[in-house]
Formats: sequence, structure tokens, C-alpha cells
Amino acid sequence: MKQFSVILPLMNEGGVFEELYSRVKKTMDSFDTSYEIIFVDDGSNDGSYQIMKQIAESDNRVIVVRLYKNFGKSDALAVGFDKAKGNII
Repeated sequence: MKQFSVILPLMNEGGVFEELYSRVKKTMDSFDTSYEIIFVDDGSNDGSYQIMKQIAESDNRVIVVRLYKNFGKSDALAVGFDKAKGNII
């Protein structure tokens, strides 16, 4: 089981997504513990999903969930909670 699960709901964040991932990864790596990062694509239409998928292919701690349309932050977080395996979210 992962110790930490970081859930990030995103929509149309293609322009800043890689920087966000880099900062979250750097912060989590500094804790020297196991973690997963769950990106929930809340209906993006700007290519964000493709960027998320590329990062997930190179980092097995990244999980990507794609919602077919924008459901809002609360629903996107709920989906992330359902996928999370960590005991600290």
C-alpha cells in the first residue's frame, strides 16, 4: 500500500501541467516515502490528457483518470479518492 496519495483534479492545464508535476514530485521525493500521484482530467480539451499520459508512462507512481466531460472539482476529487491506495490522502 502506498503511504501517500496526492490527488490533483485538472482541466485545461496543458500549459502548466509539466511544471506542476515537477514540483509535486520534487516535494514528495523529499519525504523519502512511498507515494502515488493521481491526476484526474476533468474534461480537458487542450491536450492536457496526452501530457498526463506521457508522464504516467515514464513514472509508475502516476495514475491518470479521464472524465469524459467536466463534472467539477468535487466530483473529480471523489473519483480520485476512489482510486487512491494511500493511507494518507
